[in-house]
Amino acid sequence: MFNKVYLGDTLISKIFLGDMSIKYGNNNPNLDTPTIPKEVWKFVGHSDIVKSIAIDSISNVYSTSADKTTRKINSDSQEIWKYLSTSWGADSIAVDEQGNVFIGEGNGVVKKLNSNGDLVWERTIHKNYIYSITADEQDNIYTGGYDNKINKINPAGEIIWRFTQHTSSVNKVVINHEGNLFSCSRDGTIRIISPDGQELWKFILGSSINNISTFKNFIYFVDGLKIKLINQNKDIIWENEGIYSSINYIDTDSNGNVYCSEHGSKIRKINFSGKLEWVFEEFESSVNSAIVDNDFNIYGCSKDKTVRKISQLSTLAMN
Repeated sequence: MFNKVYLGDTLISKIFLGDMSIKYGNNNPNLDTPTIPKEVWKFVGHSDIVKSIAIDSISNVYSTSADKTTRKINSDSQEIWKYLSTSWGADSIAVDEQGNVFIGEGNGVVKKLNSNGDLVWERTIHKNYIYSITADEQDNIYTGGYDNKINKINPAGEIIWRFTQHTSSVNKVVINHEGNLFSCSRDGTIRIISPDGQELWKFILGSSINNISTFKNFIYFVDGLKIKLINQNKDIIWENEGIYSSINYIDTDSNGNVYCSEHGSKIRKINFSGKLEWVFEEFESSVNSAIVDNDFNIYGCSKDKTVRKISQLSTLAMN
């Protein structure tokens, strides 16, 4: 059942207040304070689908679009700069600790832009599509792509190592709190890779794993229309019963909540115990990505050409 939630006369959000059907394991931590979502701002500067986003430590937002532009947007939704690609547009984006921006284009090229949006270097790293980029605390970047490979690249654009154990496209790469790299692939595996490029761990599902996110020693992953949570003993802690449309992206916050970006124009927040907390449904088309910052704000981008900032209001504060 969906309900409209008001604060005074102001519509805060339309949310779902029911529960999902969940299979539970025995490893559920305490819950954080329940929240509901509220849109803070909407950026409409792109002229085509917004494909991916990243945020820096002061909540500047970086977006890539099918309009072939990469844009930097400040925390008040004002555009700071725009970079126009002359050939391919970017499919993936990351930002390092210095504010440098890395974009992965459909022709296999990685470009580094400085904090002012100027091109620093460009390198052909993959044969074609680069589906994911992430950066570590030393400002090295990691890329995963359609050619099944993962690359670690230093700040100067030199390849440090190349991981070739995946047998199909690498859909996402992410660094965890220990500095290890996690990857998921269409080959049906999740792998943990050490900073020197050695495989440390492998989970085999068998079917394509489209997205992952980590929390401490736990891993969320997308299995078809389901979200599943596993530990590094490969135990499934819980899984949902597949009430979603196609899930494009997932991200986790510091309390272990997971945020699911859906093809059906929604963002869902699920807590660490597997309980659905809220649904945000103000986008007008598929949500391609949603990420969360250290203050629990969510930033989403969509096929509707927008980037949106969403805050979370405590339900306890409203009582």
